This record gives sequence, structure tokens and C-alpha cells, in this order.
Amino acid sequence: EHRKKRQLCVECGKMVLQLSAHRLTHTQEKQFSCPHCPMKMKSKGNICRHIEAVHLKKPAKTCETCGREFVHANMYKYHMRAKHGFGEPFECTICNIKFRHKGGLRDHMLSHTKEPKFSCQHCPMTCSRKSYLKLHVDAVHKKRIIKSCEMCDKGFSYIESYEAHMRSKHNYGESFECTICNIKFRHKGGLRGHNNRKHNDQTNCSCDICGMKFQDKRGLRAHGRVHSDEKPFACQFCPKRFKSPNAHRTHELIHKGVVFPCTMCDKTYTYKSLLNMHRAKHNLGEYFECKICSKKFRHRGGLNGHLNRKHNEESNCTCPLCPMCGKLVYDLPVHIVSHTKERKHVCPHCSMAYGRKTYLKMHVEAVHLKKVVKTCELCNRGFTQRTGYEAHMVSHNEKSNCSCPTCGMEFQSKVGLKNHSRVHSVVQMFACKHCPKRFKSPNAHKQHELTHLGVTFPCPVCAKTYRYGLKKHGRVHSNEQPFACRYCPKRFKSPNAHRAHELIHQGVVFTCEYCKKTYRYKSLLNMHKPRKPYVRRATIGKEQDSSVKKPRVYKKRPNRNKLPKKLCTVCGKFVAHLNHHLLSHTKERRFPCTYCPRAFSRSSLLKVHVETVHLKKTAKSCELCDRSFSYKSSYTIHMKHGRVHSNEQPFACRYCPKRFKSPNAHRAHELIHQGVVFTCEYCEKTYRYKSLLNMHLRVHGIGKTFDCHMCAKKFNHNSGLKSHIARVHSNERKFECETCGMLFKVK
Repeated sequence: EHRKKRQLCVECGKMVLQLSAHRLTHTQEKQFSCPHCPMKMKSKGNICRHIEAVHLKKPAKTCETCGREFVHANMYKYHMRAKHGFGEPFECTICNIKFRHKGGLRDHMLSHTKEPKFSCQHCPMTCSRKSYLKLHVDAVHKKRIIKSCEMCDKGFSYIESYEAHMRSKHNYGESFECTICNIKFRHKGGLRGHNNRKHNDQTNCSCDICGMKFQDKRGLRAHGRVHSDEKPFACQFCPKRFKSPNAHRTHELIHKGVVFPCTMCDKTYTYKSLLNMHRAKHNLGEYFECKICSKKFRHRGGLNGHLNRKHNEESNCTCPLCPMCGKLVYDLPVHIVSHTKERKHVCPHCSMAYGRKTYLKMHVEAVHLKKVVKTCELCNRGFTQRTGYEAHMVSHNEKSNCSCPTCGMEFQSKVGLKNHSRVHSVVQMFACKHCPKRFKSPNAHKQHELTHLGVTFPCPVCAKTYRYGLKKHGRVHSNEQPFACRYCPKRFKSPNAHRAHELIHQGVVFTCEYCKKTYRYKSLLNMHKPRKPYVRRATIGKEQDSSVKKPRVYKKRPNRNKLPKKLCTVCGKFVAHLNHHLLSHTKERRFPCTYCPRAFSRSSLLKVHVETVHLKKTAKSCELCDRSFSYKSSYTIHMKHGRVHSNEQPFACRYCPKRFKSPNAHRAHELIHQGVVFTCEYCEKTYRYKSLLNMHLRVHGIGKTFDCHMCAKKFNHNSGLKSHIARVHSNERKFECETCGMLFKVK
């Protein structure tokens, strides 16, 4: 009778004892605040429990078995379940696994639903539990080592990997021995698999095609995909499919950006097996020793091949005979491709095709990725192919150089000297089949015969046709720069530009014989020279005074650099450089800046942008105030129109006594007297100056916006962008208080 009656909550429909306290859960008003910290809560009882547990450290419960104290009753319950086995366990209804805590059962049920909730911020990996995600980030991205081997100093990101390493490498822990054949195993799973394969005839399943035996039907089913075209494992990032789950998982690591770096050098690998093979070059890892002849191998595959070739007479086989050329070859299908000339491996970046996949891989790495496989230790020059490195090393060996006895020109090998000897001989070995012409070199002979056959090579981009030199022309439409300077990081598309550039580093200059001016390029010297040499005016019948120097008379040279103007079909103007002018209509920007997202239509504009914005190169400096300018036009305005260093005001207003230094300020001021205003067509606001109207239009989303390159925010004014970067993305504090010395980000 004395028990309190429950009351009905109108908002949620529950029957509660304290209705006034329950209503606070719906209003979300935190009226009670903690006097010791900024914490606020809805009920007074929760605040009292918070003060006792957090600030006063008052124990709410004590374990009677071990004497441990707890400030929360829930922590006491968890402790009694986990340590002392009190309470009923929570059992999974699907697989009957029991858990001490309800949270363990809740996390376990995610393994049955297979719904990943936690995604990694660094890669597309998803996990079903938060703890799994933390382990993934620490092990894969942060490379956190939680355990190190005391014997070999090897670090591990997982405890399980450390325990497996100690068992297999250092013989720590117990071993599992087979009771039938006395073979010992490091892991219990190895013994279980051994018993199923060797000593259990009931579970053995053999393949009908190759006779291979397996532990169970699952292994036989997986092996059956080797003899079929079934690929059930699809990549979730690309259309590729795989037969085995291991290949599928390894492939997806490429899309997730997981790489395995070498600790000895800067190389990285997409597969761990390739990293292990690479580590052998640094003499790291274990050796595989032959038990018969004690020969050591760095890779297990080398040991297996050695055993089959040297110590296993049954498995030795002879190389097959090629029916086309009669050679004994190791891999007959790959060798036959050299006769059929079938090229089924096409490069995805260009039109090249190859008969073998390895050749395609070498082409992509050397030509498109510019991967350096070997570097000269003497001159630090990098090479994308080993053959180029070997030919280059001959140039450092004076004994191997071959010199021509006629002209003294030196060559790296005898082959180059033999080809060069045709230059000094009269013999023309290669005759054209269509005309009486003969040639010294086979390349010139082949190119000439194509002219009789009418073979032309069209450019797929601009539809131009070439008899030869299409590859050289193709560099105009691409960013390929195969010719690298030996002295600086610059690269060039043509060999002529490459050679002319290297002359600058070598200090070669071209001097004019008349005025002693020097030029870097010979073409500039030819432009400087007149067509005819300087001519003195002759004096016939008159005595010349040797003490008085007659002035030289120069014949006026026509301007050969002036190009004829061409008609633009888009706008109807006559322009000198039609190709450059057309870019103003197409707005194609082929030259991107390497330091920021901007792009330009001409390389000259890109060069000016890099020098002024990123390199802060000064083009002109004022001699009066030492102010530097990145553009010459800015310097001219500063000195002429700005009239900063004088009080001269030549531009007078026609309506009032005011005078101005610049014509722009003068014109803008007179518009005020003329009543000219600029009205916004969206909100009807008026402005005296058009520049203010353009700034106002950005409020309506019209005109240029200033985007932050670190986040997705946009600003109407450049000042807002600068202030945003200083406050949010920058840690620099350059504004100091004069009184207390405190630093601030923004003024």
C-alpha cells in the first residue's frame, strides 16, 4: 500500500515513478552543473554521483574476494563476471559461444551479420569492430611495433605474429609431435593438417585430373579452379576477378595503397613476397641450404630448382625442340611468339604492343614511369634500362674506347666505330630497289624506300602526315621529355634543344667577329649578323687622312624576323602568331604549374607565373625607395603614373579644384560629378565605382571565388581566404602583444 504509484508519461507512453525527473530526458535541459568542472547534468542525483566518483574518488563497491575498490557499481559487476565467474554467461543463439559480458556478445553478433560499420580514414578498409579498426591503423598505417624479438631485433605489430616467429625461428614454446611417424611441428594447425593428409584415409579427397590429394572437400573444390576458368573472387575497386582468395586479397591491397618499404633503402613493393626477395640483396633473412651438397640459396624456389636439377634423376626432363627453328628451348610457347610475331600485350599509355608481358612491363617502367633501375656511381646519372647503364659505363673506361684513325672520333664500342667508318668510305652498300640511288646506312635506305611505296604515317591528333619523324612530332602533343640534362633536372623533347642547353653548362658561347657580343645559341648570333659584311664608303681620287677615322656606314638590313600576318577565322583579326592566338578562343591550358593548381595556355606565361609568384623573382627595383617589383609594368606605373616620389598632380577635375596623380583616379572621380552610378541587377544597390560593384556581385555567386586548397571552403574575397588559412590551417603566430608578449595568428 505504501509503494508509490507509477505515472504515465504523455510524450513516450512509459509508466515512471518520478514524472518530473523523467520529463527532463525529453527537454534535454541540463540544469545542474558541477562546481569543480564544466560538467552539466539533467538530475541532481547524477551530479552527486559524478562528484563522488570523479572528484572525491569515493568507492561505491569493494570486491570481497580480492579487495579491489570501484567507484561505479557497473565496473564492480564487470569485474565479478570477468575475474571470479559470478553471474550467468551470455550465449550466442547461432554458434553457442558464451561470453562473460553483454558487450562481448554484441560485438560477436557482428561477425554473423557481416555489416562493417567502422571505415579507415587512410584507406578503403572497413571493419566490423572498433578494436579491429584500431589494430589495423596501428599496424598498417602507423607501423606501430608492440613487440620486438630479443634475439634478432625484429619488430611485430601483432602478438600472434611475435609468438609464431618465436616458435618457428628460435624454437621457443612446445612442439607438437605426430604419434604415428614422429614428425614434429611448431604449430598445432600443422599437426592437424598433417594427420588429415597422411594418416586419415577417410578424409582424403583426390583430384580426378592430376591425382593430387587434399584434406577435405573444401581444399579439393578450391584446387578445382586451377583446371577451370572459374573466377569467383571479384575486386571491389576494378573489374578484375581471381581464382584464389589470397590473390584477391593481395590485389586489393594495391588499391588501398598498402606498400611494404625496405628498411635498408628507399624502395617500396606492393607485395610482401617481393620485399622478402629484395631483402636478400642486403643479406637479410634466412638462407636455404641443400642437405646433400651444403649449397646455400637465398630463395626457396632456387633450392627447389637445384634439387630437381642435381639430385632428382626422376624429375629431370629435356628441353623441348622448336619445330620452326630447330632449337632446344626452355619455354616453347613463349619462344614460338618470336616466330609468329603476335603482339597481344598493348601499352595502355601509347600505341606500342609486345609479344611478352615482361617486355610491356619494362616499356611502361622505362618510358612512362621513368623508373630508374641503375645509377652510375661516378657521375650520378640514372638509367631506366640496364643495357643503357652498361653502355654508359664503357665511356668511363678508357681502355675500351675505340677511336677512328681518319678523324680521331672516339666510340664506346667496335660496333659504333664500324658504323662510323662508312662516313669516310665511298662504298654505298645499300641500293634502292625502285631507283638507282644507293645509301651508306641501312636506316636511310629503309626510309627512302618508303617514299616509293607511298607509305605515310598520319598523326592521330592533328591529322598531319609524315614519311618519317612521326615519333618526333608526337612529342608536340604529349608531355614526354626523353632527353635529360646531365647537369640539372631539366628535360627536353628534342635532341637539338637538349644539346643547345648543355652548352650553357659547358660555358660555350658564340662571339660576333665585328662587335664582340656573345650569345648562348648560334641561331641568335646568326640573327645578329647582317647578311653582308660591313662596307666602308670608298674615296676615289681623294687622299685619306689616316689620323681621322671615317665612320662606318651600315647597309640597312631588312627585318627577317617579321612574320606575315594571318587571318583568324574565329574573330576575323589579322595576327602574327595564329597558333597562340587560337588558344584565346579554345581556352585550352596545357601547361600546369607544379606548385599550385593553376594552368596556362603558353609556356611563357607559366614561366612568368612561377618566377613572380613562387620564386619571388624581382624584375625591377625602384632606386629611390628600394621597392621591388615582379613585373616591369608595375615598376612603370610606380615611377610614371603613380608619381609616388613627387607631388606633381597633372590631372585636374573639370568640376572641382581637386587634382590627381594618375589618370585612372581622375576619370573615376569625374564620374561622381556626372552622376554615373553602377547598379546591381539583383538587389538594386548602387555603387560609385565599378570595382566595388564587381566585389559586391560575388555575394550573389557571380564572378571569381577564392577556393581554399586544403578544404572545400570558398570565399568571395581574397582577404577572407587569407584570414581563413591563417586561423584554421596555419600554426604560425606572428602578431605579438607589446604588453605581455602573447602571440596571435590574426592581427
